[in-house]
Amino acid sequence: MKIQLSYTVDEENIFGELAKLIGLKAEAMQRMIDLYTQVQAELTPDEDKPVNVTKVEGMISDFRAALVDVDARLREVGDIIGAYESHRRSDGPTLVEPSLVEPSLESQ
Repeated sequence: MKIQLSYTVDEENIFGELAKLIGLKAEAMQRMIDLYTQVQAELTPDEDKPVNVTKVEGMISDFRAALVDVDARLREVGDIIGAYESHRRSDGPTLVEPSLVEPSLESQ
């Protein structure tokens, strides 16, 4: 089960943080590259060895699962970039940390 997380970073760190989020999918990307190569090899005709259709179907299923995983992350990063750019273009208020100063007794 996937759970969406939310956290805050300083504006000047947003793109570095997004790069980290994409980087967390490096293993899935490498898996896709490996599966791509393996599927191509399995489907290449060979007189000595027929195509193992069951194996290829499993590999394609794994490949598609890795694609979905990476696509979901890229969608999330794209959504964050879009929201950031929209905020930046609108020149909206800057998000700030809530004040930790307790209200004075005079305001009570």
